[in-house]
Amino acid sequence: MTAKSLDGKWSMNGKEYPVPSLFVLRKDYEEFFSVLCAEKAAASVCVCESEAFTLEKRFSVSEQELEETYAVLHFDRLDTLCNVYVNSKHVAFCKNCHRSYDFHIREYLKEGVNTVSVSFLSLRKYIAGKQSETPLPPNSNGIKNHPHVRKPGSHFGWDFAPSLCAQGITGKSEIRFYSHGIIKNFDVRQKLVSKEGTINVEAVLSKKSSVIFSLKYPDGTTKKKAADENGKASFTVENPQLWYCSGMGEQPLYTVTASVVGEDGTSLDSRQKRIGFRTIELDRKKDKFGNNFQFFVNGEPVFAKGANYVPIHMIYTGVSHDELYSLLHKCREANMNMLRVWGGGFYESDEFYDICDELGILLWQDCAFACCAYPFMDTSFMAEVTQEIRENVTRLRHHASLCLWCGNNEIESMSLAWINRRDIIRATGEFFYKTLPELINCYDGETPYHECSPASGEYMKDPSGDKSGDSHIWNTWHGFRLKDYYSKRFSRFCSEVGMQSYPCSPVTANQYCILGDERLDFYLSKHLTLGKSEDERRYLTQILQLEYMKEGAEHFRRNGDRCHGFLYWQLNDCWQSCSWAGVDVKGQKKAVMFATKHFYENIHVSCAESKGEANVFVTNETREPVSGRLELFFESTDSKRSGFAERRVCVRAFSSESVMRVSLDAAEKKHSVLVMRLYDGNGMLLSEDRRIFCENNELALCEPNLSVETMLKAGRVFITVTAEKYARYVELSCAAEGGDFSDNYFDLCAGESKMVELYNPCAGLSDFLSVRSLYDLLKDRDVKRDKARHLAVSLKPQVIANTVARIVGD
Repeated sequence: MTAKSLDGKWSMNGKEYPVPSLFVLRKDYEEFFSVLCAEKAAASVCVCESEAFTLEKRFSVSEQELEETYAVLHFDRLDTLCNVYVNSKHVAFCKNCHRSYDFHIREYLKEGVNTVSVSFLSLRKYIAGKQSETPLPPNSNGIKNHPHVRKPGSHFGWDFAPSLCAQGITGKSEIRFYSHGIIKNFDVRQKLVSKEGTINVEAVLSKKSSVIFSLKYPDGTTKKKAADENGKASFTVENPQLWYCSGMGEQPLYTVTASVVGEDGTSLDSRQKRIGFRTIELDRKKDKFGNNFQFFVNGEPVFAKGANYVPIHMIYTGVSHDELYSLLHKCREANMNMLRVWGGGFYESDEFYDICDELGILLWQDCAFACCAYPFMDTSFMAEVTQEIRENVTRLRHHASLCLWCGNNEIESMSLAWINRRDIIRATGEFFYKTLPELINCYDGETPYHECSPASGEYMKDPSGDKSGDSHIWNTWHGFRLKDYYSKRFSRFCSEVGMQSYPCSPVTANQYCILGDERLDFYLSKHLTLGKSEDERRYLTQILQLEYMKEGAEHFRRNGDRCHGFLYWQLNDCWQSCSWAGVDVKGQKKAVMFATKHFYENIHVSCAESKGEANVFVTNETREPVSGRLELFFESTDSKRSGFAERRVCVRAFSSESVMRVSLDAAEKKHSVLVMRLYDGNGMLLSEDRRIFCENNELALCEPNLSVETMLKAGRVFITVTAEKYARYVELSCAAEGGDFSDNYFDLCAGESKMVELYNPCAGLSDFLSVRSLYDLLKDRDVKRDKARHLAVSLKPQVIANTVARIVGD
């Protein structure tokens, strides 16, 4: 097989444009250019003058190529509504960016110069036309009624991104010439029984041909087998190396290759996939709390710790392998073992899933439906959806990291608003509870399925409750609840919860959430202070986000007998905006991402305040009991220590246990911090945490007199920070581009030092490095201003309604 790439220069109205690329209207482009990353804009976004436009490519076809039996025009992705022509002959109308396309065009080609054209229609006009045919209830995000088009909902606007209604040829395009058989589908399935692993492989060919399968072990050993007459073969692996998610074990991968071979033994076509030997189960059986919702890997329980992944950029054609790897590696560094691929985006690229296989990050995969009513009664729409599901399930089912297919994001919760559209409610339930699971089961009968996130397992029955299924807990943020609200919830699996913050990049942040700035003011004025500049607001909102996510994660982990997962919203940004992300659109870690590494550690010490006591817990999510020494003491903000205590502790595997209770002195709450340290039997520190028992803006912080020393060792830069007095949320920052730290936003006791490595250091480091702590932002706090702003926001109708609900009882 030979492939003629069509990537590169295409023309529109006499001008040339790069492909793959996205095209946006000039008026939209001008509106958003200031927040587009310049390098992405230059590489992969183009301006068009009209909503409808045509791209054209001229290419040559040789006599030899025309002698081949087949010529197939392939597009990885067409986004979204377009007609395809070859030499002015209509080939197809395409209306789904969640799938690839192959068109047989041999009859349209001629020797010499040929032309392929892709004519894009106006999305807005198409949506309006479909809405008149099949009316849908209005959606709450972005352009109304966008579900008529199979395109990520977030492209039409969301509460963390603008509406950038772009279209284009956004994946690889090529023409494939061949006469021999090619591999149309390559299926690899692993099965693990006791100490024996089996790999079943099948190659579906375009015509009967010889196929050789090869299996490469993690150590490089290779075995080969010829396919039988049905294109199948099986490999037996004795004592296979098991794949585990991050934090539980290693991620050995076995590589399987299928090759179509000619009579002389040369490879004519080949496909390759990697698998990991493992079992994945989702236990939803009844228990004493309701119905369980717990994942097991190789029979061992998993507490899912992670976040929700959204598309890595609105201009997604410019995303590189390095950007994907960097983001996902940050997850592993932060002790995450699961990501939920959110339903308002894409089914991600093959390399995304490959990287997650390598890093041991489990993937909860939403199907591409989110927060809206969809026209499931439309037969042409359903035909597209059926093809989309078939293709993506068969493409992704072999990945070791894939742990769940989920029908959608939040449609059950939203459907309560469609009470006057019983036809849509019925069609929605039929699709997600019957049609979709049956369809997925046809192509992947092994990966668990969940109807909706959140959902209880019964359609529209308490979809975000605490007895069954998963929960989205937005009573904080959207509901103006405070962080003590978490202690009232005992979800079986918390798959969404968030607190907004500013991005790290020093530019004006966009706010797309309704009342977003007011909500931030409400929480900042309550817990911290409003700040006097954008830089201060960035620091303060990031500390706010850190504290809320830490509080939620620790609460649910302490109640690990009933809750088995905590995924905060959201991992990453796709735009420069105020959002709930832990990593901004430029790949910079916010404060919460540094803290995640600690509050997601497998062995973790934390504490809950209750009835005048600090109840100290040790959470152990390893397969072995943890024995060690717990040490705690109170450190006053003026550097005095009291209440020193220590205790030998032993905590069972896969459990969280209360190990000590300490009385709290009400008079000292604003002057002291509880320091907890857990050591193993050899005196090595396993976990450390600090807890205050008042608001940050009530804590009587003193000037910590921070000092910084820089050391260069073997080409690496290390920074040591020392505090004379207690320092809360020490922030190191490097004004130069690319500076990143091994740790940040940490507390230091009086006289304590911490060494941090600076990654990607720049020349003249001392000119760029700075350090501060929360004291620097609170020392001149305008208390009257904060209280006045808190009162002003509290008097808004939404806040009053939630205050009443809080008084009545959640």
